[in-house]
Amino acid sequence: MPLSLNPEIESLVDSLYRSGRFSSRDEVLDTALRLLQERHELEDKLLTGLQQLKAGKSNIYEVDEFDRFRADVVRVAEERRMGVSGK
Repeated sequence: MPLSLNPEIESLVDSLYRSGRFSSRDEVLDTALRLLQERHELEDKLLTGLQQLKAGKSNIYEVDEFDRFRADVVRVAEERRMGVSGK
C-alpha cells in the first residue's frame, strides 16, 4: 500500500532507518504503528481504571506489593524496548 508522508515524517523515518536500528523503512513504520496501538490500549486501560476509582472500585495494596508490581512493569518495558530495537 503506497503511503504519502509529509517531509518531516519522511525525514524521521529515513533517519531512524539510517541509524541501523531497523532493517527497513517499513520496519520503522510497522514499529511506530504498533507502539501507537499499544499506547492507545494503555490509555484506554488507564481511563477504565480512573473510572473505576471514581466509582469507588479500588483495592488497597501494601508498599512492597506495589514495588514488586512496579519492578515487573519496568522489566517488561525494558524487554519490549530491547525487542523494538532488535538488539
